[in-house]
Amino acid sequence: MRNIAFAFGLIIFSIVCETTKANALVGAADGGYRAADGDYIHIDSKENMVGVQGLDCKNPTVEAGRLRAKACWSNGHIAGDVDVTWRVDGNAIETEGKRYISIPPLPQPSKATKADPFQPSEDGWLHNRSEVRVDPKTNSITYLRLKPDLRGVVKAGAVLYRGDLKPGSLMLGTAYAFKQGCAPASYPVRGIYSKHNEILTLTGPGPIRKGCEVVAYSYDSPHSRLVFEYIVGD
Repeated sequence: MRNIAFAFGLIIFSIVCETTKANALVGAADGGYRAADGDYIHIDSKENMVGVQGLDCKNPTVEAGRLRAKACWSNGHIAGDVDVTWRVDGNAIETEGKRYISIPPLPQPSKATKADPFQPSEDGWLHNRSEVRVDPKTNSITYLRLKPDLRGVVKAGAVLYRGDLKPGSLMLGTAYAFKQGCAPASYPVRGIYSKHNEILTLTGPGPIRKGCEVVAYSYDSPHSRLVFEYIVGD
């Protein structure tokens, strides 16, 4: 009985070690990490893969503050190796002078609505009591007339969202959160029109700041759900 228990213990220890080894390949938890400029790192310990600098790299190693991988692919083709600085700091990764923050995945897309004959004009939209322009031609949403408490925080003409805006389709793009005295914080969002194309809702893990620095992305952020309402149509 004692020998069986010992053998079972060795098996459990081996499994734990293998799991720890996989997760410790780069010293950071699995998932996505996003830099302030939108650059992205992805870690998948199950596949022994790191997505970094636009490449998918298998079997990476970390030693003496550097991440190295000799088997990297781009669009299905061999693309050489990677040798970059690497430091894990809690929910963040610092590499080559950039800081990447852990970011939750986007929500699963809702079913796209059927094409609606009504096409709203670019102007005549409201977002949190500010007038905005929703323009599918330029694939952007910009501020037109700001509510009083946003003056000094953001200027008219500032881009609030850039990405897909075609009614009747699922949308994917980048939203921007504003804070007085700070650079806009970008983050990915997914969206869809509803109510005969008169309501547009964008959802994504919004930024959480400490001062001007983005320290996390979360669906608890006040920027995680953006609603735009068309007020000119019937």
